Amino acid sequence: MAASLIRAELDKDLLAKVRGPVSLFFAAGNTLKVAMKIVGDRETELLKIVNLDQGDLR
Repeated sequence: MAASLIRAELDKDLLAKVRGPVSLFFAAGNTLKVAMKIVGDRETELLKIVNLDQGDLR
């Protein structure tokens, strides 16, 4: 999608907080699962579902 078609205002301070190797704190939902999406430098993507109640953070 061309950048000129995106009609959103980006909060640069908020973007700086979510960029990098450390996640923001959040409250776990009822399922006790989170989805982690990692995007590499060459735009390769990895998606992993993590069970919080089992400590599955490998």
